Amino acid sequence: MEKDTQRTFQLLTEIDKDNHISQRALSTKLGIALGLTNSIIKRCVRKGYIKISTIPKNRIKYLITPKGFTEKARLTYNYLQYTVSFYRDAREKIKESFQLISGDGIRDVVFYGAGEVAEISFISLAETDLKLVAVIDDFKKGEVFFGIPIYGREKLDEIDYDKVIITTFRAADTIHKILKNEKNIAKGKIFLLNGYK
Repeated sequence: MEKDTQRTFQLLTEIDKDNHISQRALSTKLGIALGLTNSIIKRCVRKGYIKISTIPKNRIKYLITPKGFTEKARLTYNYLQYTVSFYRDAREKIKESFQLISGDGIRDVVFYGAGEVAEISFISLAETDLKLVAVIDDFKKGEVFFGIPIYGREKLDEIDYDKVIITTFRAADTIHKILKNEKNIAKGKIFLLNGYK
């Protein structure tokens, strides 16, 4: 899904939830600059997806038009198709990566990252002879991942494992540097799912 299409979808979804939402709150929820949010709103008004009405004293109310609801339904369908396709592709690539690791005689692995990529990885792990011995995520320390406690990176010194699998795409390079430089983990014991080893 293209960025502009995704942002339009997110904007319509947020306005549908709260039609009194401010542009500042919208920009925060969309994770984009206020000026860009304003541009997307103007584009949606031009296309007839939303109308803006002013209510007393500097308050704005957004109204999604019938055309806007139709567009939101279309974008929702496209988003679901994209998500299912992404999940299928990611699962296949992760499964292939795990088979590659498993073929090298690796048994005990640690996941570094406990988000969506780790969840897909956990499902794919069940189809291999690899064993998940720990989950590391400095931002989710103390939580539980499929029944396994999540630890901070300091726990790596206490765990026996064959390989650390970086199960996130967003901060993969940063985590890789932390593992090599701060934790002094040998390059061969680190595996990045996005193809870097």
